[in-house]
Parts: sequence; structure tokens; C-alpha cells
Amino acid sequence: MNRRWRAIEEKTGFALLRSVTVLIALAILGIFYDIISKGGPVISWTFITSRPLKGMTAGGIWPAIVGTFWVGLV
Repeated sequence: MNRRWRAIEEKTGFALLRSVTVLIALAILGIFYDIISKGGPVISWTFITSRPLKGMTAGGIWPAIVGTFWVGLV
């Protein structure tokens, strides 16, 4: 009976882990969809490669991209 109970626990645990993984993946996809659908029309090559202007309320995001790259590399 012990082996059978352990197999049931294992299958239940893996099913729970799969369910949680799917829910998290759906949440992340939802966030990406929201970002892309609302921000996609605004993003241009100039926005990505230029520097921030007017106290970082206008301009681009190039320094932030470079900084993120270096932080990730280190």
C-alpha cells in the first residue's frame, strides 16, 4: 500500500506543478501581449537607439539597454 500511495502522491504533485506552470506561463504571455499591443505602435528604431531627453521624459532608451546588457553580463 505504501508504494501505491507514494505513486498517487507523485502523480498528484506533478499534476499540480504542471497546472501552476501553465498558469504562470499564461500570465506572462498576457503581460507580454499587453505590453506589445499598447507599446508596439510607439516603438521605433529612433526610440531604441537614441538617448533620453528632457529629464528622461522624452527621447530613447539606448543607455538603459546597454546598462541592462552589462548587468546581465556581470
